[in-house]
Amino acid sequence: MIGTKSDLDTLYNNMDVDGDGKVDYQEFITAAADKAQLIKDDYLKAAFSIFDKDNDGTICLQELKSGFGVSGNQDDEEWLTMLK
Repeated sequence: MIGTKSDLDTLYNNMDVDGDGKVDYQEFITAAADKAQLIKDDYLKAAFSIFDKDNDGTICLQELKSGFGVSGNQDDEEWLTMLK
């Protein structure tokens, strides 16, 4: 099962195609499209844990935005739609 810091770092680095230290929307969608890799429960849990920073089992608006490298309150309506 994926869950070690090393496993999560590897998954995150594989998703961060441009190497800028952030997984942007396009990189996340590209990784999600690779169903052969992400269909596995372990990978889905690891991807979820990247966003669930406080490990409470949910992804709040701030965690979602932070995961995509966005700060501030602009366009929260669009982010709330994505979160739903």
